[in-house]
Amino acid sequence: MADIFDRMPKQGEVWRHTKTGGLYVIEGASFNSVTDKVDVLYKPVEACEFSFFTRQMLGHEKAFLSQNEDGQPRFQRVAYDYRKWLLSQAGA
Repeated sequence: MADIFDRMPKQGEVWRHTKTGGLYVIEGASFNSVTDKVDVLYKPVEACEFSFFTRQMLGHEKAFLSQNEDGQPRFQRVAYDYRKWLLSQAGA
């Protein structure tokens, strides 16, 4: 099993929400002073009604690094670098 630090989303990476198929760019992590937990800040690649989303990284049934009901990861890393990924999509 991968080390938790290897699995953590990092700024500039592209991740896919496995239920919806939506693609998101990681903006970074933040400390939520209300919950005392670390949240992930991410933005949709395609136009959406919201500019950004946050989700608790760990410790919640719907946390960023949690699994869906079917055992699949809630989010999967698609690319380590958004700019390189975007250029690869333009040439596809």
